Amino acid sequence: MSVLPLPTGPHGHDHHGHDHDHDHAACVAGAIARFEARCAKSGARLTLLRRRVLEELADSHTPLGAYDIVERLGASGEKPPPMSVYRALDFLVSEGWPTASKAAMPISSAGASTAPTT
Repeated sequence: MSVLPLPTGPHGHDHHGHDHDHDHAACVAGAIARFEARCAKSGARLTLLRRRVLEELADSHTPLGAYDIVERLGASGEKPPPMSVYRALDFLVSEGWPTASKAAMPISSAGASTAPTT
């Protein structure tokens, strides 16, 4: 499974880390807030692990696979089981996080204008 990138610029376009005016923290916070609103509207529950996986995807400018996410989460706390991360990724996709291909496994959040909106 592969998800499409998250917008990294204030206007939803890609900066690939080259725009010095880019406020990455604000972009990440905005994307997470939009996804939380989408979950609230659908009645879906954004658990702590689901949110942590979403944060890792939103914060990264490079493709991430489930095992990359496991390692990143383990660096800041207890390492979750890979199957739990896969389930969290499945949830994110089921709630509208765009998928590029069900055949590919990398997960990406680097900047395009295709993140979910409310």
